[in-house]
Amino acid sequence: MTVTVQEQNEITGRTKDMTTCKKRILVVDDDANLTSLLKTVIEADGYEVYAENKPSMAPSVARAFKPDLIVMDIVMPDKDGDQLAQELNDDAEVGPVPVVYLSGLLNEKDVARFKELGETALLKPVNICELKKCIEERLGDRNSETERQSV
Repeated sequence: MTVTVQEQNEITGRTKDMTTCKKRILVVDDDANLTSLLKTVIEADGYEVYAENKPSMAPSVARAFKPDLIVMDIVMPDKDGDQLAQELNDDAEVGPVPVVYLSGLLNEKDVARFKELGETALLKPVNICELKKCIEERLGDRNSETERQSV
């Protein structure tokens, strides 16, 4: 699926004239209640957030939104989060982009294995303070303004 110019403007929430913007975070999870909650919480920290509940739409949305970070469920219909992350990171228009994985199926040993691989995984239900800390760590700073190319 592709995103039209009009949809792209809706996704980015920007006009073509804007050249500076907040760090962007794409939240991908098939649970609409969770993505809505995460969007609200993350936006409260000053980030620009787009929530997507259809994993199949995530590549098109990511190409249009150009996220600095992706927060993504591991187990979703159609595609698992690790498969989707690989696809996005292989996409020249998107990747590489850091990912914070979420899952209700992991245990502490699984989380430790992710960490050994240089990845971040959090257990569901998500501890919001822990998520915020992971976002800051993965972005490498506290939501500083970023220079970007016009879309």
